[in-house]
Amino acid sequence: MQKIYSANELPIRDITSRLTLPNWNPPHGKKHKVISKIQKAVQMAADKGAEIISLGGYTSILTNNGLSIAAPHSCKVVTGNTLTAVVGYSNFLRKLNELYEGRCDLKIGIVGATGNIGNILSQKIVDEECISQGSLIIVGRNEKRRITL
Repeated sequence: MQKIYSANELPIRDITSRLTLPNWNPPHGKKHKVISKIQKAVQMAADKGAEIISLGGYTSILTNNGLSIAAPHSCKVVTGNTLTAVVGYSNFLRKLNELYEGRCDLKIGIVGATGNIGNILSQKIVDEECISQGSLIIVGRNEKRRITL
């Protein structure tokens, strides 16, 4: 199958086109048929020129975080969480510069840090030069995952 890419592996660029898929209701108990339809939709997006395809809604869940989907040639398939984290991180840095003009003495809190999106954001934010691990406050329900961050 294909690799799920992390936030630091994806180029950030403007999304300029949208593709509308026909409505369909997944048949109950027929997961393989649903995955097949998702695969066809991914291929449809690739055929229309998509280079990065994000699985939104329940498509990520139904395809085991995209692991049941084969990425079309020269395309990357990511989960909605990955795309959300990339956009969130980019917006965070932009706002940080706008509001605080490069100040390095800020304490930053991330609520939901043990979830998929919060985890990526926490790790990326700590990688920033002016934000030390000691100035990051992480809040999350899963204590075991919180301790490992």
